[in-house]
Amino acid sequence: SLADRIALVGAALRAIRLLGGAGFDTLLGPVEDVTWWISGEGAGSVAGIEFDGFENLVGAADNRDTFDFGPVGRISGIIDGGPGGFDSLAIDANGNPVRTTANDPHSGVLSVGGNAIRYSGLEPIRITGAPDLHLGATSGDDVMTLTPSATLGKFIFDAAMAEVIEFAIPSGSLTIDGLDGIDILTISGALDFGAIPFTALAESIVLDGSITTSGAVALIAEATDASGFGPAETWAADVLVN
Repeated sequence: SLADRIALVGAALRAIRLLGGAGFDTLLGPVEDVTWWISGEGAGSVAGIEFDGFENLVGAADNRDTFDFGPVGRISGIIDGGPGGFDSLAIDANGNPVRTTANDPHSGVLSVGGNAIRYSGLEPIRITGAPDLHLGATSGDDVMTLTPSATLGKFIFDAAMAEVIEFAIPSGSLTIDGLDGIDILTISGALDFGAIPFTALAESIVLDGSITTSGAVALIAEATDASGFGPAETWAADVLVN
């Protein structure tokens, strides 16, 4: 029932399985560049070592950790890439809706089918297999961009105060949401979304490219003045394309 911390110092030379047991357990990764395969609830493998029953996974400093979540991979605590390095998170949503919210440029929460994945110390995030994708920025002021990726059929959502997200075209719908604060979204390049509806929510939206889809397009820009000098006022400009 204790909160255990287990550190790996290298790849296993033979089959090893680590059990976290009861309590709130943390597995610390090796200094080498590694891929963490998360295949179940607190379970998976890294550096040739299987693990089960861990709530937190923490990468080493100044290396490349890739946290790859399979269709039923879950971590109840946090994924932490560790200080420095270039650490990434890959999600196979397996037909579950995905919703993201950022805390800052390297931490936030992804909800996959209602199951939260909390992350910290990461750089890029990659999402595939989501029917409905809702990408949110932070609760503060955000400058966001939506552009095509260099990889065909994928796109990049970037915000100065949030993690870079590369995502595949969802099969159901796509929403870009600035959330709270005064947010600016710039849509650049030729974006082909196939047949899905697309919604963008921000205080200012700049279309500096093209959007192609047979679904509905809603660009909703709304700002509120709640400075305290007189009554609060709201300005809104909606562009709906069917």
